[in-house]
Amino acid sequence: MSLPKWSNDKPQVIQVGERTIVIPPRTGVMPGILPVHTHPKYWDEPLRWNPARWISSSASYSPEKDSTGLLYSEHIVIPTQGTFFPWSDGPQNCPGQKFSEVEFVAVLAVLLRNHRVNVVRLDGESFEKAKERALSVTQDCNMEMLLRMRDADQVRLAWKKI
Repeated sequence: MSLPKWSNDKPQVIQVGERTIVIPPRTGVMPGILPVHTHPKYWDEPLRWNPARWISSSASYSPEKDSTGLLYSEHIVIPTQGTFFPWSDGPQNCPGQKFSEVEFVAVLAVLLRNHRVNVVRLDGESFEKAKERALSVTQDCNMEMLLRMRDADQVRLAWKKI
């Protein structure tokens, strides 16, 4: 998958390794999203489904907090510019980015307000084995247009009203 872009009315100079490349004015370019989103220089285990890669945790000492004296804080990881751009990047990025981010959170909040999702166990399968099977499916990913699990149909999920 690529991201169609056009250079503006002036030549654009970019540095690629040791090479300097000049892109002429009003030239169409097609940067590849897939190679950037899966490049091991930017991402540890890029084909591994790992939602925790987007959260940074740290612990600091604070005696008034809990019995261990540790206060944990979490922060959303902001990738280095140019390493992740699902809504494009720069002045021509997707105008619907903020809306889609808010809508995603709202949909999840509504779905999970009164329900929980559980793995449907196979006949005779223990809870631990079902969990192990589900996690192994999440680790078998590939990248086409988006990072996706290769065999997600191996795990059925059930919504349970709470």
